[in-house]
Amino acid sequence: MAEASNARLTRLLTLVPWLAQHSGISKQEAAAHFGMTVAALEADLELITVTGPGLFGGDLVDITFEDETVTVYDAQGLVEPLRLTAEESSALLLGLHALQQLPDVDAAVVAGLIEKLGERNDAALEVQVSSGPYVTRISEAIATGQDIRIHYLHPVRDDHSDRVVTPVNLITRDGVDYLLGWCHLVQAYRTFRLDRVQGCEMVGPAAAAANPPGELDRPSNQATVVLPAALEYLLESVPARIDQRGSELVASIDFGDDAWLVGWLVACGTQVRCLTPERIAHSVAQKRADSRAAYAALALAQGAGH
Repeated sequence: MAEASNARLTRLLTLVPWLAQHSGISKQEAAAHFGMTVAALEADLELITVTGPGLFGGDLVDITFEDETVTVYDAQGLVEPLRLTAEESSALLLGLHALQQLPDVDAAVVAGLIEKLGERNDAALEVQVSSGPYVTRISEAIATGQDIRIHYLHPVRDDHSDRVVTPVNLITRDGVDYLLGWCHLVQAYRTFRLDRVQGCEMVGPAAAAANPPGELDRPSNQATVVLPAALEYLLESVPARIDQRGSELVASIDFGDDAWLVGWLVACGTQVRCLTPERIAHSVAQKRADSRAAYAALALAQGAGH
């Protein structure tokens, strides 16, 4: 794949001042520092040596690299390393402050980066990440092997339920925080959006969960669903990505458990259709047919009773 011209330009502007500060360094060391091959380094140096404020020898960057080393004789003023603008530095600090407050992050490393950037930035930043009031408690439960009881708002049925969960991990996808864990109510692994957790308390040592899920944050399956644009809010309850917009939405949903996805689709109603995989679409159609048959039998029984 061809390299973008702006990416190469950025590297060239960084390369010259660095080589000027390390004049005489070997090509191997210089290439390793920039994560490139010696051949790519030589190609960059060939371009640099025909660069300058004019067209003649005295106006061009003077670098020799014919042997195994690189020596800079005249950098034509390109000796200052690239520096972040105030806007770039502030944006980076903002991201680091946000990162520092997320679980499973090496806070010491992030704090060191913030300190270094702060020395070159006068902006005073205070960032609060809205990841819900229970992140610390859930993180503690994961670290100490505790079960938790959560009061959870179900987005499709619009009701609440109390569930005992063995927490496994906290992840963030597309800016949304999720709890992954073994739900003792349904005896299966489930994903819970943290912004729908209305209460959380520890209830004691975690019970052993059957069939460990492996890497829960990397579901091996993906479904494609279609639904009216007016029902987009239904996708808020699942790890979904909207692939196509219009009067109808086409969305991809990551899932690790067929039964969970089938249950979600059935609960959403017939306006939400599953295109792939076929096994899910078939299971949903069968579930809906069974439900209609059950309702018909109930109506018939009630009619006979009168």
